[in-house]
Amino acid sequence: MKQEKFSKQELPQALRKIREDRGLSVMDLADISGVSFRTIYNVENGEPVRLETVEKMAAALGLRLHSEINYKLHKLSNTNK
Repeated sequence: MKQEKFSKQELPQALRKIREDRGLSVMDLADISGVSFRTIYNVENGEPVRLETVEKMAAALGLRLHSEINYKLHKLSNTNK
């Protein structure tokens, strides 16, 4: 199975979109995931991130990391054209 790749500029957009689609604030996600408010804010604004942090955020958002993020990225890339 081929895995799509996405740029580090697209990851913050995808995570923010998924969080917002779930109706969660940054503080809500921080409480659920155990990732600090500041770290989530930094991630969503394009700061470097550890995979472990993204995995915690993804789990708290109730998604399977690879498939859900790539789906959102696909939708974002089609709407930005």
